[in-house]
Amino acid sequence: MSDLIVGNSPLGITAYASSGQCVLANQAAARLVGGTEDQLLSQNFRQIRSWQDTGLTDWAEKALSLDTEQTAEITLTTTFNKQVSLRCRFVPFQFQNEGHLMLIYEDISVQKQAETALMASEARFKGLFNSISNGVAVYSAVDDGQDFFLIDFNSAAEEIENVKRAHIVGRRVTEVFPGVRDFGLLEVFQRVWRTGKPEQHTISLYQDKRITGWRENHVYKLPSGEVVAVYDDVTEGKQAEEALVKSEQRYRALFENASDGIFLMQGIEFIDCNSRVLEMFACTRDQIIGTTPLESSPPSHPDGRNAPVKPQTLLEPASDGRPSPLQCP
Repeated sequence: MSDLIVGNSPLGITAYASSGQCVLANQAAARLVGGTEDQLLSQNFRQIRSWQDTGLTDWAEKALSLDTEQTAEITLTTTFNKQVSLRCRFVPFQFQNEGHLMLIYEDISVQKQAETALMASEARFKGLFNSISNGVAVYSAVDDGQDFFLIDFNSAAEEIENVKRAHIVGRRVTEVFPGVRDFGLLEVFQRVWRTGKPEQHTISLYQDKRITGWRENHVYKLPSGEVVAVYDDVTEGKQAEEALVKSEQRYRALFENASDGIFLMQGIEFIDCNSRVLEMFACTRDQIIGTTPLESSPPSHPDGRNAPVKPQTLLEPASDGRPSPLQCP
């Protein structure tokens, strides 16, 4: 019965006498290492080069000397030139009052390949995660989505938020960023976590007692259930935009309230004018915008120059950035 079980086992099984000589080998063992049963039976584990190179000999000796089972996972090229990854159990036992060693092993090559691919993928992800200029934060829902634990934070996010990853990972987002609720981002996390549909949280001002800044967030859910926020610090751009608006407001106030008439020209064409111009010439803006000085000039001027010549002469210095005083008759 035991011979039948060993012979038909999908696991590789070999047994060795205390001398190291193989005394039993099943078909699965031969198949896993790329040899035959007879070839395995001719081996002494203390003389197998691949065992010596990979430490299997040491594991076998340890099991025999301590009379205790040992386990190991190893990738090797066998005596029969087959590369394989094995999970090995070295089991000492007594037979006819002599110590023996049974080796039970299974092929884990597919698992090892998957692990290697996963490690490579993880390395690529980490490289991208920490090299992109966007801030990236990964969250895990707690309390049925009422709050979220921060589980990863990239280098760009550390710089944006002026905080170290080690100080915040594993803490609640409402603790790390106490303004997240008023900011409106917590609700976005909750919706994305419930529905799985990505959302954009448009440019908004985040602030708490520690930091203040404008942020734009793109939030999506991973198949694992984690929620990811990819975001940008747009504070400088927003400040520049606000400064431009204020500058435009100041310019417009000065432009409209000046006591002098002011024309704006592109080339020789009027593109804007202030209210004082409309009062002086008793006209509407539409009657001026899009016209040229030539269209409103008299046929000739008191200095004798004709209409096309004098406007052109007056405008030439201004086109070069030099002031050109204009005196109306």
